[in-house]
Amino acid sequence: MTEFANEAAVLALHTRDKKEIIIFEGSVYDITEYKNVHPGGAAYFNDYFGKSIDEPFESEGHSTAARRIFRDLPCIGYITGTNQPKIVGDADCKEMKSTFKIDYERGLLD
Repeated sequence: MTEFANEAAVLALHTRDKKEIIIFEGSVYDITEYKNVHPGGAAYFNDYFGKSIDEPFESEGHSTAARRIFRDLPCIGYITGTNQPKIVGDADCKEMKSTFKIDYERGLLD
């Protein structure tokens, strides 16, 4: 598990290693697989790699179902000192390999 001192450290990792990562509520997620199935399209994330998506996520009015998607995304670390809740299913936010699969033909609430 990686601890990041702040958002700048996450952005540096994205820039240096070309990792497709975002920060949500203090946790750092790899969205390499998910970005291509995001309903808004993969390009939506281009301005947010290595950065927090808290504000745009809330301003778009995402549903509880959208929030639950973070449970299935690979969590690679967290920002130290944040008091934000961890969204992932594993409270320790351990590094994991993604098994994220979603069928958008069925919808998120089926």
